[in-house]
Amino acid sequence: MPVSPIIFKNHFENTVSPFGWNGVNVSAGCAVAVDAKRPHHGAYNLLSTLGANLGANLSAVVYRGSLANAYRHLNVRVMNAIVDVLPEDNADDFNLMAFSAATGGIGYGGISNSGGTSYWFIIRRSGGLYSDVLSTLSPIANKTYCLELEILQSTAGNSDGFVKFYVDGNLAVSALNLDNDDLTLDYVTVGFSASVAPDLSAANFRCDCAEISKMYIGCEKFRMNLLSRGKKTRSDLVSTVRAGTRMGLH
Repeated sequence: MPVSPIIFKNHFENTVSPFGWNGVNVSAGCAVAVDAKRPHHGAYNLLSTLGANLGANLSAVVYRGSLANAYRHLNVRVMNAIVDVLPEDNADDFNLMAFSAATGGIGYGGISNSGGTSYWFIIRRSGGLYSDVLSTLSPIANKTYCLELEILQSTAGNSDGFVKFYVDGNLAVSALNLDNDDLTLDYVTVGFSASVAPDLSAANFRCDCAEISKMYIGCEKFRMNLLSRGKKTRSDLVSTVRAGTRMGLH
């Protein structure tokens, strides 16, 4: 039988910390919990809160570890991703998803404020240096999305790695030809992993149905049954970018 590419799934139905993840890392003034306000599947979703006016590099995250030396190509997807407040200050970042080592990040995806406008963005590591790459697309506060972050670490001595960030199944921003194999991919992080400037108000990030895979997952597909005037039911495969809707299709 073929080996499943799926490494880990979590619908946050386990309400006991750390919610089925390996751990929770919470900075002062921040919080990570599960609640029932806007689940995509079941009754619960992840709620990560970044406190207001708390300065730089504060975090509220959950992570999945024990990946060391095992993978160089990973994809993480979350459904029903919602940010209620966008970054307020220039150069402020909400790193919603990340791949990292114990000693530092390798690739991030999220939202960045540039010149007063928020954009989807990634942080890439190449040659030991970090840089931001902004999308031309802007997120909307309180709108639900399907978010995916994909990483390929380079082979030794080459610049053939990449970081890609997808929104509702569409590539929003990417960085290619990276030399990013200098750190071991140990953790997949979901939640606010950093905000680099204080905001005027607290910000909440909700998401559900986290999935980590050894290959690109893609936006959900579902099978919809149709009944046509007394004729027997037929099934049509329909692709969807319905992130965040509660249609009971899991």
